[in-house]
Amino acid sequence: MGREQEFKGRCRKSAIDRSVRTGAILDSRGHGASDSCRSLERFSSRHFVGRQVIIRRFSRFGFTLVELLVVTGIIAVLIGILLSALNAARQQARMVTCASNLRQIGIGFTNYIVANHGTLPYAYWEVMPANGTNKRITWDDLLDSQLGGRLNAVEQEAYVAPRGNPVFVCPNDDIVRNIFYSQPVFPRSYSIIERTNLVVSDPHFLGVAGSFSATGEFLLFPISVKISQIVRPSDVFMVTEKQTSVNVLGNPSQATLQSVTDQLFDARPPHRKQANYLYADGHVSAWQPQETFGGAPASETYPGGGWIRNPSLPTYYPPVP
Repeated sequence: MGREQEFKGRCRKSAIDRSVRTGAILDSRGHGASDSCRSLERFSSRHFVGRQVIIRRFSRFGFTLVELLVVTGIIAVLIGILLSALNAARQQARMVTCASNLRQIGIGFTNYIVANHGTLPYAYWEVMPANGTNKRITWDDLLDSQLGGRLNAVEQEAYVAPRGNPVFVCPNDDIVRNIFYSQPVFPRSYSIIERTNLVVSDPHFLGVAGSFSATGEFLLFPISVKISQIVRPSDVFMVTEKQTSVNVLGNPSQATLQSVTDQLFDARPPHRKQANYLYADGHVSAWQPQETFGGAPASETYPGGGWIRNPSLPTYYPPVP
């Protein structure tokens, strides 16, 4: 009410000053016959009284329980939408990082091919002599020096690699590896396409890498594939993902893949039902594994398409026994 009294005082003083100048007659309250002043006074009274009523009303009543519940529900829905969007963005970022790893591996393949006269690395070489130390060299051992690794010749032949290389690990790979090993191991999220151990004479079974495993004093190495033998490199897989508890750096187990069935056995597509595939020309694409075998009569067990060295061959199906 102090501001209202101040306003009325200024109005009276203004009326008195006007009466002195003009000789107007003041009423009993000291106001001149000014309609505007009286109107302002009446408006002022209503204005201040109204504000006091509004202030008292809001000071007397807070939010109701229903209003609080509605606001809480809206906030919860917004948080849920935000968390879902953040999770999707995180998964996409991991998928992009995985594809980047495979592109770097593709560069390692290119460097190896240039240094070895157009020859791709073999999948693995494993010799278990009767008297002596077993020797195992895998494709990731051969590419280690091309990808910033520091394995020496003895470490390459070890049962498992003694140190890791982050290029070979997908960010979505969270499977524990050291359950079946008595020494520290390092994960390998990727496997090379190897199809030579089924029917070597049939071109439908020829992938991009060979392998050799024997017991005794053998010095033979796998027959390596020349890059010139790959028809349409932009359509042929070299490496893809397989994340299992036994896929570790330096070990032949799970170093290779031969089919969609092999890829999905004891494993899961790491990126929302999709996996990344490195092609022979160095590019990377994501597919659902079931989309890659080329269609009927090919199958997940006997795939065609990018799984074979020559994807232009007619679709393969196994002979009837």
